[in-house]
Amino acid sequence: MAETQVETYHFCYDFSGVELSAEQFWEVEKIIEVFRQELLNDEGDPIVFFQFGCNHDRIEWDDQDFSHMEIIPRVTISLDFEELGAGRFNALTPKGVEGLLFRGRNKKQFNNELLSALVLERDRVAHGLYSDLHIPKIQKHMNKARGAILTSFRAAMTNWK
Repeated sequence: MAETQVETYHFCYDFSGVELSAEQFWEVEKIIEVFRQELLNDEGDPIVFFQFGCNHDRIEWDDQDFSHMEIIPRVTISLDFEELGAGRFNALTPKGVEGLLFRGRNKKQFNNELLSALVLERDRVAHGLYSDLHIPKIQKHMNKARGAILTSFRAAMTNWK
């Protein structure tokens, strides 16, 4: 039986001591890619209020609060595009949101912070669904991801006249 090699990715990720195999790292990257594809494939109406958060097996997102969902992420981030647009526009399409998150100026920081939060969320749930393990660190990474989005948004607003 082949032993799974443990890789460390400390060069750009803060997993707070959580070690991942290459396969586990790939699983987390796949969850982020599924989130991206959901945004790209959504033909829904433009989004005024965007909210997202990490569950252990997927990134939940919606254009309203999560109160109607069965499993609500413990840490969520929200963006109000009407407020951020400051009168220039009041909403983004799901594809526009994907562009802001994954193709914006701070796309690498956004991806790294989201990946770190997701790794910690998966480890938290492995210790019990109602565990509070890593919650402050997950909040820190999600807030940094939000900061990366806002920086990308401001850059796009500067370029858009």
